[in-house]
Amino acid sequence: MTAVTALLLMQCPQLLAQPTDANDPVTLKDYLTSAALNNAGLKAAFEQLSNEMIAVVRQFGIAENRVLYRLHCPMAFNNKGADWLQRDEDTRNPYFGASMLKCGQIAEAIGAKTK
Repeated sequence: MTAVTALLLMQCPQLLAQPTDANDPVTLKDYLTSAALNNAGLKAAFEQLSNEMIAVVRQFGIAENRVLYRLHCPMAFNNKGADWLQRDEDTRNPYFGASMLKCGQIAEAIGAKTK
């Protein structure tokens, strides 16, 4: 178990519950994603983890020839806004999921090559 998984399970023990209907086509991954998107505690833990990861990447950098993108959603947490890291430029908002998957914009490219 990774430290991230442990943190998330401590914050949200209901994630251990699984659908029990064998006829339900929902996979465990889909269930966890759905539970995560609807859990305020998990979103808050993800925000904290994201902020720490952004600070680590800024301080120590990333592998040569790699780029990470810091994206920002201005509507997260009642318009307080929140950031997250992604390996590509295609916005996938972890705070709103499918309901507003593309809400957000690139705020920073970390490790971008300069010519």
